[in-house]
Amino acid sequence: MTATDDEEGGLRRAAVALLRRGFADLGAGRFDDADSAFSRAAAALPDSPVPVVLRATLCQARSDNEGALRVLRGALQAHGGCALLRVHLADAYARAGNSIRARAELAKASELDAIEEVRELSIYVGAWIDALDDAQQGR
Repeated sequence: MTATDDEEGGLRRAAVALLRRGFADLGAGRFDDADSAFSRAAAALPDSPVPVVLRATLCQARSDNEGALRVLRGALQAHGGCALLRVHLADAYARAGNSIRARAELAKASELDAIEEVRELSIYVGAWIDALDDAQQGR
């Protein structure tokens, strides 16, 4: 393992900690704090679509579907090959009443090979589960 590997591992751990904090803040209704955590995680993980999707989810929690659409459409160039992003974009289009675009995004998502994506997502879903456990245990 090189120093660069150690640095990347440290950045990933820090980003997962930020996502975990953001999950907890989102669940507690502290939307500004969640936005800050997700934004910082996005900066630490520029190759990951997960923080982008979470920022869109935050917009929807704030009843700002247009904001969610802006966030998701803005991420298409960098993460257009991400099935998760496409599914969330389909959801946002459906919420906006645009079923044609929603179905088109679902079709694009179904065409993508998501094996690597699932591996990466398992890390973040684990952080979400940890945040839920912490909330239930009052930590």
